[in-house]
Amino acid sequence: MPCLQTRVDNLERSVGINGEGVTKVLGLVGEFLNEVH
Repeated sequence: MPCLQTRVDNLERSVGINGEGVTKVLGLVGEFLNEVH
């Protein structure tokens, strides 16, 4: 799903300054992907 990947990349960039924010985003994405699968 390239659209989702692009969105994730943009999110990572927007919160890239804050390492904690990246961890939170990745955690949310992981939970979302687990629910989808």
